[in-house]
Amino acid sequence: MIAFLDNDDVWTPTHLSQLAGRLEADSAIHIAQGQLRNFRDSGDKARFWCSPPYYLASLPSAVYRREVFETAGLLDASLEFGEDCDFFMRCWNAT
Repeated sequence: MIAFLDNDDVWTPTHLSQLAGRLEADSAIHIAQGQLRNFRDSGDKARFWCSPPYYLASLPSAVYRREVFETAGLLDASLEFGEDCDFFMRCWNAT
């Protein structure tokens, strides 16, 4: 399994275990996606949620089986921006 986490993103404490658990429970599933929430830093290193949960094509919102990369390929380094969205959509289309 492969998961991405950018330096400006955070996962809830159970994000990875819930999504990985979903993949382990059903071998027919190739991608397990969680919801996103926007957050803000309060200035004292504490974060607070400032949006309700929602779904969006977002690379760090999901856990991928390795086989997805063999089918969809890797991130396209030739793209100047949006390579993460391009990859995410190719993964969903390939599975």
